[in-house]
Amino acid sequence: ILHPIDKTKLFFCPGQTIKLEIILSKQDFQVGEEMLLVCKATKEGEMTWHKGGEEIDDEDIVSKLDYTTSKLLIKKASLSDGGTYTCKFESDDGHKADAQSVIYVYEGPSFHGTTTYHEFLEGADGMVPCLVTGRPAVDITWLKDGELIPSTPGVRVRKMSDNTLHIEKVKRSDAGTYICQAQIRGRAIYKQLPVSVVANAPPTVHIREEVKKVIAGPETNVSLLCLVDGLPKPNITWTLILRPIEADPSRHVFNSDHSQLTIQSVVRDDFGEYVCTAKNKIAENSATFMLHVFEPPEVFISEDQHSVNVGERVSVSCNVTGHPQPELHWINKRRDVAATKEGEMTWHKGGEEIDDEDIVSKLDYTTSKLLIKKASLSDGGTYTCKFESDDGHKADAQSVIYVYEGPSFHGTTTYHEFLEGADGMVPCLVTGRPAVDITWLKDGELIPSTQGSSFKIYNTRSLEHLLTFHYNLDDFGEYVCTAKNKIAENSATFMLHVFAQPGPPHYLTVTPGPTSVLFTLKTFPINGGAPIKSFVLQWRKSATDKWEETVVAASIDILAITNLKPYTKYTVRMAAMNDVGQGQFSMENTVRTEGKRNHMHPKGEPDSPALTTSQAVVEGNSFSVPLQQIENGGSPLLYFDVQYEQDTEESERKTLRLPSDANIVSLKDLSFGSDYHLEVRAVNANGSSIPAMFNFTIAEQPGVLPLSFYVSSRMTKGTVVGIVILIFLLVFLAVDATCCYRNRCGLLMAVAGKL
Repeated sequence: ILHPIDKTKLFFCPGQTIKLEIILSKQDFQVGEEMLLVCKATKEGEMTWHKGGEEIDDEDIVSKLDYTTSKLLIKKASLSDGGTYTCKFESDDGHKADAQSVIYVYEGPSFHGTTTYHEFLEGADGMVPCLVTGRPAVDITWLKDGELIPSTPGVRVRKMSDNTLHIEKVKRSDAGTYICQAQIRGRAIYKQLPVSVVANAPPTVHIREEVKKVIAGPETNVSLLCLVDGLPKPNITWTLILRPIEADPSRHVFNSDHSQLTIQSVVRDDFGEYVCTAKNKIAENSATFMLHVFEPPEVFISEDQHSVNVGERVSVSCNVTGHPQPELHWINKRRDVAATKEGEMTWHKGGEEIDDEDIVSKLDYTTSKLLIKKASLSDGGTYTCKFESDDGHKADAQSVIYVYEGPSFHGTTTYHEFLEGADGMVPCLVTGRPAVDITWLKDGELIPSTQGSSFKIYNTRSLEHLLTFHYNLDDFGEYVCTAKNKIAENSATFMLHVFAQPGPPHYLTVTPGPTSVLFTLKTFPINGGAPIKSFVLQWRKSATDKWEETVVAASIDILAITNLKPYTKYTVRMAAMNDVGQGQFSMENTVRTEGKRNHMHPKGEPDSPALTTSQAVVEGNSFSVPLQQIENGGSPLLYFDVQYEQDTEESERKTLRLPSDANIVSLKDLSFGSDYHLEVRAVNANGSSIPAMFNFTIAEQPGVLPLSFYVSSRMTKGTVVGIVILIFLLVFLAVDATCCYRNRCGLLMAVAGKL
């Protein structure tokens, strides 16, 4: 990419300006690089290139691109190609111009034979040379961490006159990366060479404790710390009495650099001399620890546990050991025994000391014995042999004595009564040692206690084994609680009687009656173990209604729901009740009641007439709707009673009687634009039916529009606005005329004056 980077000259002529410029990519070229300069003018003319006052006429270097452009190309630049280049221009009409550009050609800088890695011993002097070549002259500087290293004499870290970096009495902080920077003098051309300097130091080892004393035990951990210094970082090894220590994760744990050894769960064999050795390529150093390991008194029992039956003999021995070996000192015997670690051994049960000499006896200075000649249930438990030395060290061991006895039942009730659905418990109170295993059987079959079973078996206070469940009729029967341990087996039998709510009525017949529904049972429902005392009868008209109900004694011969509406469809159902509660309902039945009857008229009133409203017709101010009678109540119809009225407060109801064989209701001379309410009743000798009702509307009279129509259609918003403006103008003219006549003022007066 070429850029105009040097002088540009402008020449002014009448009516025009000449501009001349040299375009090049950069000013600094390395030896061997291609060097291109382009001279461009804004007017046609001749161009020539000059250097040092002499014209360059070599056609391999200078070439004309067009009448306004010339280029100078040197394919491989040399140091002699540097200098000032001038482009001279002369137009056809004699106008001249020139432009200049200074070109720099350099070689290097290059690093030859410079070592980039140096190691020095801490405290010694270090010399780091930097060998650089380049032309023209090259300036050398040293940097560390972005900061320039001075060349001032006497400074500890400085640049020498021969460009060597001098480090006096090397410190660890002197380690790092140094930059040797070589720059072409006077130009922004430079190269950098990273040089690594490492400071070494022989290992040193320091310890805080030369001797450590610990007591062996599973909870005892000891750490040996070896403080090591040196560069490079020393490798640390540990030895114990001239043998290496392997890193056993279970006992010997090292930290990340092995400077700390932790011995876990110290044992007697861990005592001895531990040597920490630090070594790097410079030297080796070491330090020694002495670890003393003592064993506290430890008590051992001949057997951890004993199992005996009631009345059998049992004995337990207790022995004490330690390092140095302890000896027992029996306080209750009042004897002084020479020992390296005197102390007292005692037996305890339930936190209390056993001091009965018939049970506790001494065998020798380190052993004691516990003897129970005839074991009872109360002898079972945990026995502790305790040792306490005169210097305060304590130890103990335990032995568990199990005294066994076969299972036996206590205070168990063998007959139980429950209501179906209730949660009940059947206790089986058992004692025995070891703990007894309880199993329950019903009618000879094992009762499961797994999840999902209605039975649940669990223990309470270690004695009560309870069978619990949600009772139903199938749970009636014989239950056996069997208790078993390794001594013996025993059983107890229970009888359960379950009372339940009655079952649903299955063989049920539902028949309609006069404003009633009759229920007939072929057989009574299952009574649930208790007599059925009453029945619950429920009814409703639709699924969205609440159930209504009545309770009828089971001893009544006729089960019926009375006082219902005639000729109405109901959904009914029945449930039985006993002392436990109400049973399940029967299947729902749908039934339609009959009309009202009494002893004077065994036949009933007619059903409501049916109006076929989908075929109703309105013609002008006449209305008609088809009529049909489905149920006459067992007696012939006498007539149809028709009543209708306008849907207004002051309207008067009108009555019309139609013959019994009429099949249409026809109304004439009705009022236009009115709503009407129609009621039709069927009448026989027993009375009238519930009315059939219908609402209809007579439209407005054709061709006659109400006043509101005219107002609404003609008095538009624009009309109203026009009327308001007209009224305003009339009022304005009246006021202005008055002003003109009386006071000779106003608009009219002004117009008259101009005229």
